[in-house]
Amino acid sequence: MKDPRKRIPLTVKQLIELDGCTRCEICKDECTVYRLAKQDPTINFPQSYAALIRGFRQIFRKQHGLMAKLFGSGLSKEYLNAYAEGLFRCTTCGRCRTFCPIGIDTRSLGIAIREYFVQQNLYPKNFDLMKEGLKSNYNVFNLPYTERTFWGDYAPTPVNFLGQVEQTECEVVYFVGCMTSYSPTIQDIAVATATLLDKMGLKYICLGSEEWCCGYPLILAGMRSELDWLKEHNLERVKALNPKIITFSCPSCYHTWVHEYAPHLPGVKMMHSSQLLYEMIKEGRIKPKPLEMKVTYHDPCDLGRNSGVYNEPREVINSIPKLTFKDMPNSRDKSWCCGGGGDVEMVDENLPYKLAKTVLDEAEETGAEALITACGQCKRVFLKAVPKHGKSLKVMDINELVLRSIE
Repeated sequence: MKDPRKRIPLTVKQLIELDGCTRCEICKDECTVYRLAKQDPTINFPQSYAALIRGFRQIFRKQHGLMAKLFGSGLSKEYLNAYAEGLFRCTTCGRCRTFCPIGIDTRSLGIAIREYFVQQNLYPKNFDLMKEGLKSNYNVFNLPYTERTFWGDYAPTPVNFLGQVEQTECEVVYFVGCMTSYSPTIQDIAVATATLLDKMGLKYICLGSEEWCCGYPLILAGMRSELDWLKEHNLERVKALNPKIITFSCPSCYHTWVHEYAPHLPGVKMMHSSQLLYEMIKEGRIKPKPLEMKVTYHDPCDLGRNSGVYNEPREVINSIPKLTFKDMPNSRDKSWCCGGGGDVEMVDENLPYKLAKTVLDEAEETGAEALITACGQCKRVFLKAVPKHGKSLKVMDINELVLRSIE
């Protein structure tokens, strides 16, 4: 085991937050994983996020207090492994942060605690497979990087991939992301987004095989220290194109670029595709036609709670004539996680689809025939969960919805 005293990846604020938890347990019933764990004893998860904090507080004190310096921590590897198993089942959705009465930033604290455990080599070993994929093929699946452009074969018009078009500069860079590029169930999101960029008359480029993972899975895994080489490559490729806007259909990529990349790109605007659609509809560059559908919208965690983008997707949906929209009972900052966040699928491949039922149940309550989201991972999880739970909902990305309304 690595020496836990070498470096402490928690800020002063986070160390204060460890002691700040009042044990009110309000977060308990607002946690999608805890609610499921109460019904399914096979899911190893703490009693609440507050319990997760308290557990780490004890570990931290035993490893860094005076007694630890004199006699060692006295913590067994079995005990630490059991704690880590629960820690890495958190989806890092941040919903508990919304309800915390004293404002503990539970999501950032949880990621910092993951970094602490990674230092001690206590993390799911599937994360090593992810790292291998990034080093070999620059994506989390370890699929050939040359196949990152294969989704373009399904586009109605040729996609402007870097190296396949003559232009050396562009107005917009469309950063597609690993999941949308490689997962067959959601590649149609990339097709829809690129098609809309064409129809909006925007001069755009996709990085294609030169697009490397943004590094978000590493951050969630507690491996932020291994992000820089990916970031340097992506920044170099984007700067050479001199864009005004970088757009993303993946909220996790968007969140990462806003927080990790944007400081290195002064003057370049970061926009989730729903924000870009909103601007283009306002300017009249695309005009949705009537579409008779009843829909509801799911706020992706990394777009809504973690990035503050709530209004633009709803404005886009409501811009479509004859479309009936109704929010779910829990929406905006109170929206439930789809279940696919936090690298959880690498820990328990079935957990996301169990967690998704909460959202699907609420979507059905609205009377909607289609569940709209603005995240490829959310769509992928929902598509797999719908038949598992006997639902009949259609699942669509917001880019697909808009494209359908103008064709």
